[in-house]
Amino acid sequence: MYLELPTGRDDEDWAGLMLDCGEGSLGQLYRYGGGDKRRLQELVDRLKCVWISHNHADHHLGLLRLLSARASTVEEPLLVIGPTPLQFWLDEYAALDPTVRNKYAFVDNLSFDESDSRSQQVEYHVKAARARVWLRETLNISQLECVPVKHAHQSYAVVLTFVNDAKLAFSGDCRPSEKLAEKATNAFLMVHEATFEDELTKEAKDKAHCTMAEAIQVGRQANARHLLLTHFSQRYPKTAVLSSSSAESAMDVLTAIDMLSLRFRELRQPQLMDVCTQLMTQDDDEDSEAAASHTAQQQRQERKKQKSVERTAQS
Repeated sequence: MYLELPTGRDDEDWAGLMLDCGEGSLGQLYRYGGGDKRRLQELVDRLKCVWISHNHADHHLGLLRLLSARASTVEEPLLVIGPTPLQFWLDEYAALDPTVRNKYAFVDNLSFDESDSRSQQVEYHVKAARARVWLRETLNISQLECVPVKHAHQSYAVVLTFVNDAKLAFSGDCRPSEKLAEKATNAFLMVHEATFEDELTKEAKDKAHCTMAEAIQVGRQANARHLLLTHFSQRYPKTAVLSSSSAESAMDVLTAIDMLSLRFRELRQPQLMDVCTQLMTQDDDEDSEAAASHTAQQQRQERKKQKSVERTAQS
């Protein structure tokens, strides 16, 4: 999940934050940019931080290509926040690849977990303190909290609070977590995994994932305004069907799809899911997806131009 976070008053003032970075992430950014290499490089160069939820390869394997892509254009190291084993893996690879070596600064997730006594040890505390200052100055993030969740070893969710007090929560892979719901209270947006249909509760428990109904319940407990469901099982060739629980909730409940791109203020647009459903019921066509992404980028640029004209007229 790539976030373009505003860093100034102008629409062009933004920096990137990525939540998990699976294999093929660089290719997805290329497609998101409509196949424009300059747009891809902008997305890569403006990326300031990558947060990794846990050490499963499908959540971090894209880091290497991303770091290599930044090597020739960005001197500032990429801040990587993740589980301890990830640092060992990155350091071993960096020792062999000069395009990755010295291109990242690593901070453990546990440094941002207030329930972990190790976070108060000098080594972790100092790193986290420096990172918090940097996150505020660079990405307007006033607080980053890592919440341990039940999945693999050292699995975390993350709750981000911005300087305007807006809150965003990202579950990573997990079973339902009351602690996450507590930390994410009144979140503007919660992004939560919903790997299995409601009828597959046993499989969800066995594999430490959530059903849709369970994810929706966590969103309710957090009193989240918007809930974006993601990480659906590959058993769904197109898009998963929303749980009936969503109709019983006051939250806006959406299902994520590849290449979904929207602004926070667009979350309330009622026609959004209709468009997504139409796209997902069409035959697979990578070229058409890239073209649709490029069209969306053009429309966004047109809106920016229109706003600029309106501001000029008002002044």
